Amino acid sequence: MQAYRFNTHISDKGIITLPYEPMLFDKEVEIIVLTKPKTNSVPDGYMTLEEFRVESKASLTNILSEHGIH
Repeated sequence: MQAYRFNTHISDKGIITLPYEPMLFDKEVEIIVLTKPKTNSVPDGYMTLEEFRVESKASLTNILSEHGIH
């Protein structure tokens, strides 16, 4: 069994558009739908939530230390 992978989008009306593939015309196929995992990519210049948590905790600790608060 040959497998073909197509990245596509399901419209808000439930329509799936596949690429034009004549080799699949008049063939019985089995379609499996897998949702893509969300990427956690962060734009340049921004921090992930974990980086922000660590950075802000370190900053707050430094500020409190500078003012003699422990």
